[in-house]
Amino acid sequence: MFKKCLKIILTTFLMLLLASTHLAADSYEEKQAIEYWIEAKKLLDEAQKLLDGKRPKIAKNKFEKADRKLSKALYYVGEDRKVCLKEKKMIMIPKGRGLKKEAVYITKCYDYDAKRLLKEVRRRDPPKIIVIAQLINQQGREYLSAGERAIIKLGFQNLGGSRSSRLISSCYSDNQRCISIRPSRGEIDEIEPNTDNDTDKNHASLIFHLKASFNCHRGKVYISLNFEEEFGFSPNPIILPLDIL
Repeated sequence: MFKKCLKIILTTFLMLLLASTHLAADSYEEKQAIEYWIEAKKLLDEAQKLLDGKRPKIAKNKFEKADRKLSKALYYVGEDRKVCLKEKKMIMIPKGRGLKKEAVYITKCYDYDAKRLLKEVRRRDPPKIIVIAQLINQQGREYLSAGERAIIKLGFQNLGGSRSSRLISSCYSDNQRCISIRPSRGEIDEIEPNTDNDTDKNHASLIFHLKASFNCHRGKVYISLNFEEEFGFSPNPIILPLDIL
């Protein structure tokens, strides 16, 4: 009788455990993010030990690998938060006169902080974005007449030691009735850091299209260009004076 009651109690407990963990079901994205995050933390620990051992070149390589792992983690889960995953465990449960293996799922939670870690990594050798803005109309002049169109071409170059992430550029005029701008925002996913190899990976560009209305009066219009990088490594804003003739 005692064995029978014990079996019922154990079975009921396992059913409740399985039911509760089923409600905390995790996603594929969360699993991938946690895996990359854990790998990155190991790399950061190794990098710090190398720095303490006066081996900065090898440490830099570890930091770069951690940067890539954290970037991949953020691709799946972009914000720092508590992430709970189900982990499969095999336990022995009574069956008849013996025992058998049964799979149960235990929920394990992590204080996921990939975004904070990545910002700390990049602060060691931050990106340095240089922006060159050029305004050209259809005739190649740097001024507009009423009804004319032009473009603003932005050239970006990263002269820093880390890649930039999600660089948003916004463009607007102080006289919107005179000058319309399409699109008003542009985004660059990332710009690679400066390296010894002269490649195009640390360059990027954006184009904004401008049009002067037929109601524009002669004078000067100012075009403002603002930039925002995901981790705060933003280029300085630019103001372009535009003559309307």
